[in-house]
Amino acid sequence: MEFFSHFSPIVKAVFDAIKHSGGDAYIVGGYVRDEWLKLKGNKDIDVEVYGLEPQHLHITLKKFGDTQQIGRSFSVFKLACLPNFDFALARKEKKTGDGHRDFVMEYLTDKNFKEACKRRDLTINSILLDPYSGELIDPNGGIQDLENKIIRLIDENTFKEDPLRVLRVARMQAKLPEFHIDPQTKQVCKEMTGQLIHLSKERIFQEYSKLLLSTQPSLGLSFLYEINALPKPLYLLAKTMQRADFHPEGNVFNHTLLVVDLAALCKDKAVDPLGFMWSALLHDIGKPAVTTDQGKAPNHDLIGEPLAYKFMYDLSGNKRLSTYVSLMVRCHMVLMNASRQGMKPYPYLKVLKRLEGRVSIDDLALLCKCDKMGRARIDCQSIENFNAYIDKMKKNYGMIALPPLVSGQDLKDLGYLPNPAFSKILEDAYDKQLSGKDKQQLINYILSKYER
Repeated sequence: MEFFSHFSPIVKAVFDAIKHSGGDAYIVGGYVRDEWLKLKGNKDIDVEVYGLEPQHLHITLKKFGDTQQIGRSFSVFKLACLPNFDFALARKEKKTGDGHRDFVMEYLTDKNFKEACKRRDLTINSILLDPYSGELIDPNGGIQDLENKIIRLIDENTFKEDPLRVLRVARMQAKLPEFHIDPQTKQVCKEMTGQLIHLSKERIFQEYSKLLLSTQPSLGLSFLYEINALPKPLYLLAKTMQRADFHPEGNVFNHTLLVVDLAALCKDKAVDPLGFMWSALLHDIGKPAVTTDQGKAPNHDLIGEPLAYKFMYDLSGNKRLSTYVSLMVRCHMVLMNASRQGMKPYPYLKVLKRLEGRVSIDDLALLCKCDKMGRARIDCQSIENFNAYIDKMKKNYGMIALPPLVSGQDLKDLGYLPNPAFSKILEDAYDKQLSGKDKQQLINYILSKYER
């Protein structure tokens, strides 16, 4: 397996410098796995270095420019000139607490590949590549598992030391849909679900994001459901039934799995692929709160908006992403409903204003179609009508909200004193504007309805 020929000359220069310093560097992990599977897209490269102490590796790497040490206890180094490479010293670890940093560590100066790879999660992620000879070093039978399409843990004891590995197994299942998780690994993951509370929200968010951006997210989510490892709001989806005439696939979770897989197929068309995938996952988060005994879910989009924002912000701490997702949840029904009720522009114009500057109308349209198609019965005519509606609205009204005809200054000129009601009056006037009223009609409407 060739390596250096895929990169700029500086990569080989760095590896040569490590060798001249007395170390041996190997490529390990996802890059080797994906190259063997002939999968594209894995740009992150883990390098494991044997035979050097942290200070010696640091001195060697600094010759090539700015060098950053990540996590002093683990001594992972990053070079500014090679941002996709992580250089880590070969080591063995022993768990000392519940946190993911609670380890004691010992560096391995000799090439004890078997011992070093014990700290890795899966056999298919523990194959090393000698970048000079192209030789693959496989201390745990990873190549055989790749050939047999098996996701298998390396060592039960070390696997259990980091509960994040439960989510990594789910992500690997979503990334490699033709693979299956071996029974022992599945059972160990099930036994570890109680430890997930010890994970930071940041790590959980990162793993779920990677899972959602994978090939077939439903497989990873189904695995987490099977072992009872989903967050409660997602677990509740499986307890919420839908009307069989609209959703023959059954409960809301089944529907969501279909939607996220459809979204995964078109996520690269979205302006914000990550936000788009989170929106697909949470688009019906409001249904458990409002679903009736008959399977109807009135106003689940309205109820879902604050629930989605809270879920996203609690997990990610990212206001922009949380706003994007909650707006997508709030609006995911509007345009499809409008396309069924004729070609009226009002709903489209109203949505443009709501999304303004925060969500692309094209992203919302994509989600609407995934939602409509994510069921056991596909209504092709509805999709054709929806496409025609969106095309007509974009052609006639564009993709940017109309500017308001009435401003705060206009209200002052009419004799209204600035007060908290200003925003309500302006919102009301804008709503009437979208219904077709001109500025003079809007002013007459305001004067007739609101006292000065």
